[in-house]
Amino acid sequence: MTYSWVRAGARKRVRDENPQRRRLNVLAATVQWDDQTDLRWLAVRRSFDAVDLLGCLEQLADPHLSPVVVLDNAGFHHAKLVRAALPELWHRRVYLYYLPSYSPELNDIERVFRLIKHYELPERTYPTFDALQEAVHAAFTRYEQTHSCQPTAHPGLAA
Repeated sequence: MTYSWVRAGARKRVRDENPQRRRLNVLAATVQWDDQTDLRWLAVRRSFDAVDLLGCLEQLADPHLSPVVVLDNAGFHHAKLVRAALPELWHRRVYLYYLPSYSPELNDIERVFRLIKHYELPERTYPTFDALQEAVHAAFTRYEQTHSCQPTAHPGLAA
């Protein structure tokens, strides 16, 4: 148990949860074309790696479009496996654009994460990991339903 701020003379116990091995990572992309926006995401109970990124890029490949995927500078975005796959990605007309270091304000997905975290996930703790995973999935689904297929107010530089 830990303690929290309370009135003078009072003592309140706050349950402390151990967050180890209870982290949920989400890799997401906003896909924009004409006046529509689509949200795609992948949530996993482990760290992401280059294989996950390449799997997501495969899903974005479309013979009728030339998607430009904007990436920040996460380590797995620059992995040897990703660099080795660049010629095949270019052949499939999927292009990667890396943002400058320390520039999250240029990345549209950061705004999406902020909105989902602060408005779609009102609770800060969940009793079980499965409850957290369900809440994150529901939050992304709600966001997608309210924001997809609507004109983007500020397309920005990042996808």
